[in-house]
Amino acid sequence: MIIPEVFYTVEYKSARIPGIENQSDLSLGANCQVFAYALLQANGVYVPNDRSSELWSDTSYSKVVSDFEPLDLMLYSASGESYGAHVGVYMGEGKVLHLSLQNGKPQVLPHTQMLENEKYCCFVGAKRILKG
Repeated sequence: MIIPEVFYTVEYKSARIPGIENQSDLSLGANCQVFAYALLQANGVYVPNDRSSELWSDTSYSKVVSDFEPLDLMLYSASGESYGAHVGVYMGEGKVLHLSLQNGKPQVLPHTQMLENEKYCCFVGAKRILKG
């Protein structure tokens, strides 16, 4: 997994949602999904500009996994619902890279610690993007 230096300085911007103009320009900021999708793209994995609930319900380009691997998308919410879920990227060794309003900047946390945050206390699940 490659993490270009620019990913450590991206500012959280809630208006920078999937499909926004200049989505690939991370200097303009990103929400959690734009950040996660850009990181996958930097690693050669394309993700459509779906919102979290669309990503979760998809079966054509992704699959639900429980054996996490680097570049899997991790979805969290306060309710367990996929609508509006927070999206991070699994890095391996139990760690998740994510961008949130709460921190304003990217942060690496253990998956178990993500669940300690009341906004992310329910793990919706993990999705692996299928290549091909």
